[in-house]
Amino acid sequence: MTLIDNEDDLNRALRSELPEAVKVLLQKRADLIDLATFIVPQPGDTVSAIEAAGGIGIATNMVDGSRYGEEGYMPSFEWAANHGGAFEMPFILSDDGSGTVLIVPDADGIDPTLLAIARHYATPA
Repeated sequence: MTLIDNEDDLNRALRSELPEAVKVLLQKRADLIDLATFIVPQPGDTVSAIEAAGGIGIATNMVDGSRYGEEGYMPSFEWAANHGGAFEMPFILSDDGSGTVLIVPDADGIDPTLLAIARHYATPA
């Protein structure tokens, strides 16, 4: 996975082999670099590894512990948007508005549960 939490990381990510849809979205959100850590999952990354790296609950609600697929599950992210080729899911973790933004490539090899959650909850950007 790619973790981006400062301008140097962001610039490296923009020069990397990340999908173009992800790079476009990172450029749009670059002004949030002082408030947010961005996580871009790579093929083979599991939901649990992403959750651990970001201190976030993707398939598990961070308040009540409910799991994706269970009755009553509500995601912990604020909203989800489909940007065409990439999904955006921000998690606000502090009263100052700081948090983590999960940017999920809509691509082969991405954890199927992660893609299912993104596709289920995302609205068109």
